[in-house]
Amino acid sequence: PAVIDGPQARIVDWPYRAGAALHRGAFLSGLLPRTSLDRFTVSVGSLHFGGAGKTPLTLDLAGPGSALLMKGYRAMGARSSASVLCDDDQGPPWRRRLIIDGRAHTAQQGSALIGDEAAMAAAQRPGLWVGVGADRVLSAKGLLKQQDVERFILDDAFSHHRLHRDLDLLAVPLDGPDGGVSAGLRREGTHAVRRARALIGVSDNILDEQVLVLSELRRVMRYDGPVWLCHKTPASL
Repeated sequence: PAVIDGPQARIVDWPYRAGAALHRGAFLSGLLPRTSLDRFTVSVGSLHFGGAGKTPLTLDLAGPGSALLMKGYRAMGARSSASVLCDDDQGPPWRRRLIIDGRAHTAQQGSALIGDEAAMAAAQRPGLWVGVGADRVLSAKGLLKQQDVERFILDDAFSHHRLHRDLDLLAVPLDGPDGGVSAGLRREGTHAVRRARALIGVSDNILDEQVLVLSELRRVMRYDGPVWLCHKTPASL
């Protein structure tokens, strides 16, 4: 498939899209090996850069028996991977206790080791194991040594081809009261939606004309599979 998908593509997208196509091709051709975790594995991702609602959706999917795998965006620790568990459900999330590789930290302190996003995700879901690190396979194996995980949920992993998944969910940010698809920068062209098992349109507001929004979402993304809509709800400070 073409790397660039017509007038919606911007020049600044092209280098990233070309790199993504080469990266995926290396795994599809067998040049780079794929790994299975022997557990039901789900990815939540987006074609857009940032703000699509991937992490909240990932947390919503993480029920009993689940473990979350995250990259640890902007983590400053030297570790290549970390296993994290919040065992404290009292007080605001940033003050809750995280156990990071057996050592206790507040979520605020732990953010310097595993990144703000991973620390807050763990603190918001006490009892949920979180594996943090760019090497998702290494993170998953570290968790399996400590916990009998039934399913893994990968945050921001639609383009992470090393790890085999049973289900790929794609979050699509929607703009404005009419719910049009955001024209923001994209990691891959629209053709990539063929790999998704379902699309989830994420709006800032509750949309009135949901049937029309669903139809437009299918048309713009050129997708005829399952589609859902959801909207963001601000959390309490």
